[in-house]
Amino acid sequence: MKADLARIQGIAKAWPPGLRLVLLHGQDASASRDHADQVARQFADPGNPAAVELLSGSELVKDPQALVAAAGALSMFGDRTVVRVDGLEEDCLAAVEALLAGPAGNPVIAVAGAFKKGSKLQALAEKSDMVAALVSYEPVS
Repeated sequence: MKADLARIQGIAKAWPPGLRLVLLHGQDASASRDHADQVARQFADPGNPAAVELLSGSELVKDPQALVAAAGALSMFGDRTVVRVDGLEEDCLAAVEALLAGPAGNPVIAVAGAFKKGSKLQALAEKSDMVAALVSYEPVS
């Protein structure tokens, strides 16, 4: 569902139950990355080098099930792992659909650029209660 900045800031403090994916996208890529960093900080653990699993959008285009596998993986250190996807793109729709259809697992934070009008991925994210989607617009001067 569409999220505002206050919702993303709340998620950065505590990941809510039922939320599977935070999608940060739009023209202001640096703002999207900053929001992703803020949300991911709650999962940082110096004792767990695997607290964050990084994936790229191009990996998910080649293997849509990689996102489901990463979200479902168990940490060897007993804590939750956060899955971070950088460069999510429209061609990753199958990966996001599989994530939302699969069993609950590790939280996923995805950063994408601006989607084109009529984006199926953006529409899915904005309709689903399991997704918080925030558009970062270019600052107006």
